[in-house]
Amino acid sequence: MINFTFSHLLPTGMRTLGGQFLRMHSKNVVRSLIFGRTTVVAYADGHLTVRAPHQPERRTNIASTPSVLLTMTCADEHDLLLVGDTHGRVHVMELNTLAPLQRFDVDAGRVRALTPCPTEHGDAVVGSTDGTVAVLKIAQAQIVRLAHHDGPVSSLHAEDGGLTATVKGTKVTTDWSGLVVSRTEAQTIQRSFPRRRNTLIAGLDGSGYLAA
Repeated sequence: MINFTFSHLLPTGMRTLGGQFLRMHSKNVVRSLIFGRTTVVAYADGHLTVRAPHQPERRTNIASTPSVLLTMTCADEHDLLLVGDTHGRVHVMELNTLAPLQRFDVDAGRVRALTPCPTEHGDAVVGSTDGTVAVLKIAQAQIVRLAHHDGPVSSLHAEDGGLTATVKGTKVTTDWSGLVVSRTEAQTIQRSFPRRRNTLIAGLDGSGYLAA
């Protein structure tokens, strides 16, 4: 049997473009978000791309797999992009240029949740797989550990009066000193399946009857 290959018949430029096309589409998208008219896409290999109308695409690499994306506007009207990764770090960069500003090492498992902090206590709140909740102060480059829960934190919601973390389906609200104020246990949904009536049951002789 004779095997034919035609790659040597293609111009060099076409072979190069084809390789780039395959490498581009071999990346796995792990997270994405839309902020106004700006789109942020994160890939498993650590690459980040930011696309906006009438602007060139910006790219960077954080050398780890992104797990959470958050965009927020600072008091000085600058738009920031926060990226949590699987190594327990939060990367802070300018959204428009992807210029790095800070990197916070939470060191508490994979980052699972990020939310803005609309109070004087900090700029953002981070939750991780080991149950740690911490406040990030970007301007001061500080991490303030607020609480430690008995399971991974899947979501966060910050308000002036306190912070609510969802832990294994349970909503735990703490004040800004870390004291637990309330707990709302996860509700178990019970579904009942009514008996189906008029079911045809076939007998051994092939006959059947309707069950009431």
